[in-house]
Amino acid sequence: LVLRGGGDAPAVDISDATSRLAVTGSPTAAAAGTTIPKTEERAITLRQLRAVYAEIERRCVAEQWEGGFKLADGSFETRRLTPETVNLYHLTELLIKPATAARRCSYVELVARGPQRPKWFVSHWWGEPVALFLRCLEQHAADHRLDETTAYWVCAYANNQHDVGGDVTADPSQSSFGHVLA
Repeated sequence: LVLRGGGDAPAVDISDATSRLAVTGSPTAAAAGTTIPKTEERAITLRQLRAVYAEIERRCVAEQWEGGFKLADGSFETRRLTPETVNLYHLTELLIKPATAARRCSYVELVARGPQRPKWFVSHWWGEPVALFLRCLEQHAADHRLDETTAYWVCAYANNQHDVGGDVTADPSQSSFGHVLA
């Protein structure tokens, strides 16, 4: 995990929206969300990340999620997932893209009420389990005495997964990554 401090994280109360998403699994029931034109203002809060993990815990086993794992020889194997093994590759296909399909938006735009400027930029491996990723950020927040409204910029949640080309460009300085680090 590589973290970089940045602008001020806003205090945004999204508890109602995320709890409805966790209970219903429906983005329509979850929240109307918002449109955030600047990808660099689509940070996700610890509270929102905890709601994502609650959704994984609620649905993964019940819906018998399966996902691919790369083996040492380079081949892939499909396995039944548990909440502890779901990574961002799995989550993007099983939760983020389906939840955002109707609006074709980023996940943050689904659950936020307005722009969420990042306090920290996170660089990580998508193959890392979401549970471990969340524990790392919770430890970071504890070490720095941050609360659950602290916002972290994480590409999988900030970028529109239906149009990644709009956020990831040939010129890195013009990509969403470059804008958030500027």
